[in-house]
Parts: sequence; C-alpha cells; structure tokens
Amino acid sequence: MAKKKKHKPDPESWKFKRGRTQRGHIDSCASGYTQTAKNRFRQVHHVVPVSSCSDATISKYVTAAKLKLLHNCMAETDWKIDAAKNVISLPLKPVYLDKRAPAGWDKLPCHQVEHNPAYTDAVSDYLKDNVWNKVQKQAKSCELDPEDLKKKMEDASDHWRDFLTDRGKEHGGTKKCWDKQMSMPDTWYIPFSMNPGTPTPRAPVKWDDLSGSIKEKLKQLFQLH
Repeated sequence: MAKKKKHKPDPESWKFKRGRTQRGHIDSCASGYTQTAKNRFRQVHHVVPVSSCSDATISKYVTAAKLKLLHNCMAETDWKIDAAKNVISLPLKPVYLDKRAPAGWDKLPCHQVEHNPAYTDAVSDYLKDNVWNKVQKQAKSCELDPEDLKKKMEDASDHWRDFLTDRGKEHGGTKKCWDKQMSMPDTWYIPFSMNPGTPTPRAPVKWDDLSGSIKEKLKQLFQLH
C-alpha cells in the first residue's frame, strides 16, 4: 500500500499563513458562541476553511503554472487563516440537550450539521471565482498589489461570516426552531445547517421523550427524513 502523501508546508518566509497553528484560531476567536470554552459545547470554525486554501483544492481549478503564480502572490500578501476576522465559535449538538450548556448558542448554525462537504465546497468554489481566478489574471499582467489579495480574502471572510449568522437567524432562529420543531417539521432544521445550498430535511424529535445518556440521545438528533 502506498504511503499517504504528506502536505508540504509553505516556506516560513511567506506572509500568507494558510495553515492553522495549534491554538491560534482559538486564541484569536472573539465572536459567535463565546459564552463557553468547553470543547464539548463549541468548536472554533475557520470561516474560510483551511482545506479551501490548500494546494490540493486550488489545483483542482488552476494549472500548475497558475498555481505557481498564486504562490508568488501569497509570498508577498500578509493574511492569516487564524485571524479574528476569519474565525467564529459555533455550537455543537450537545448544547441542545445538556442543560449545563451556557446560553448564547441561539441564531448560530451547528458546526456538526452539513459542514463537510457542503459548506467547504461552496467556499472553495467562491474562492475560485472571486479570488484565485482574478488574482492570477492580475498577476499575469503585473497589476497585482498584495493588498488586493489580502482584501479579497478578507471580503471572503466577511461574505461567509454573514452567511453563517444570517442562516442561524432563519425561521426565527435556532432556539425557536429547536423548541417548536414538532410544529415546524418542514423548516425547523434549516437554521442549524451550514449548507449554503438547500439544507437536507431532518426529522423533528420529541427530545423530552428521549431516554439514555446524552451520548445516546445525540445519535438520534438531526436524522434524515
């Protein structure tokens, strides 16, 4: 069996930092569900995901020569994937069942509902159209300013952060939809989903009637219709 190919790290000299550090994203996060730091209740989400900025993803859209051109641009562009602008704390499924979970998760989608591949793929497509294709054209004609690539990446963070916060507010927000899911069977699941397309329908659950441990109950949440 062939060994899995390891990702080659970017040169230290690059100003464009697209690989997360161990705690960089956590330490810089100041938005979203910040009422708790407990990992069982929340995760810090990269608004523009790490994988969407990787060579493995970008190379699906551009030639090797154009990828090299993008690398030259990245080397001169001061942007960090762990920056506060590109991270947001999102709730995990246990907050909906565990009474010890602090308030504050309302109007935010769940980090465990349609993150991959739906959300990540949508961001990757957005970057192709709004960042990589435009940057390589500018670079080829010697019109690229590193500040322009930085702005395009920050605009991407703004765009997808707005999507996440807007999605969590749909149909009155996640708290309302969670409490009234039995009377809203066709829409209750929508604000929990990170899917920028059409969220996958989920069966409502009479969660007060569930038995067993929190872990056992969690398996019954957000089941497909």
